[in-house]
Order: sequence, then C-alpha cells, then structure tokens
Amino acid sequence: MKNDPIHLASTPSAPCMRLAPGARSRTGTLGLLALLAGCGIGAEGDFIGGRDRDLCADVIPACPSTAGCYLGATRYTETRFPGAISFLVDAPADSEIAVDLFFQTQQANGLDTRIEISEPGCFETYEYVVDTIDLFREAGSDRILNFPPQQVVVDGDHLVVVASDAVADVLIRADVIVSGPN
Repeated sequence: MKNDPIHLASTPSAPCMRLAPGARSRTGTLGLLALLAGCGIGAEGDFIGGRDRDLCADVIPACPSTAGCYLGATRYTETRFPGAISFLVDAPADSEIAVDLFFQTQQANGLDTRIEISEPGCFETYEYVVDTIDLFREAGSDRILNFPPQQVVVDGDHLVVVASDAVADVLIRADVIVSGPN
C-alpha cells in the first residue's frame, strides 16, 4: 500500500476515497460517484449526515426484551425489511424522539409499518402506524419516511422498535429534540 497512490480512508459509516498528492484516480466517473454517495454527497449521504454506522447487533437488556444499539445524533443503523429492529435512544424528560427511515431499495410495500417508543422501564409505550397503502409514495421522491416526533416524559433510555412487512433495505436515524424555555 505504501507505493499505491490511491488510499482508502475508512470510517465506520463509509469508505471515502482520498488520493495521494499528485496521483491520478484509476476510478471511472461511475465509481467516483458511488464512492461519493457514502461520503455525504447525494441523498443517502445527506440522510446519514456524518453519523457513524452501528451494526446494531449488541444485546442490551431493555424492558422485557433487548435492543441492539444506541442511536442518536452521531449514530445510524441499517436493516432489511421485512422484520423488526430495536434500539435505545437516550433522551431527557420532556423532549421528543424523532425517527426517520431512508429507503435504499424499495421492492414491495407491505401492509404494516409501525414504530413503538417506550418510556424507560416500558411503563408507557407510544405507537404510530403508517396509515397508507403505498409506503414508498408516502416517503416521497427523497425516499425518507419521517415519523412524527414523539414526546417522552421521563429521562433515560427509551426503547424504540421499528417493524415493517415491506421489502426494502433501510437506513434508520433517531434524533432527540429538546425544547428551550418558553
């Protein structure tokens, strides 16, 4: 690799191409565009926004089940539907949790897509069901499905479960919205 003019800088979220000084790229235009898509350029890169990818494969006790990871301002995950994925979001009392999906692929709509956000200890669970026949049309041309932010009342780790019978490859991000004083 020392004599190779092309070096790949690997980040947890995506490999981004970096050329050594004076080197010429051996990648064609299409290859360069594919690399840039994971480096913050394009719809997928914009959605990720510099976050690190989490495989979400841990086993973290949460309520009567488990979560695979923590998501928030610096982390996102990816999954394949049909199926479900669970993760934790650390949020203060009286804040909102916003969860967004980015459809990398869209193969079949399915009939049931939902999100559940639980208070710590799961004494209360809030559910939102996507009420549409065409999930991908609901996501729009940007391929992003924004669930309405959910107010939470207790400080701590909130279990979030996203489930769908659609057939798609999906990126998932979660953000915490903290309101300032009125």
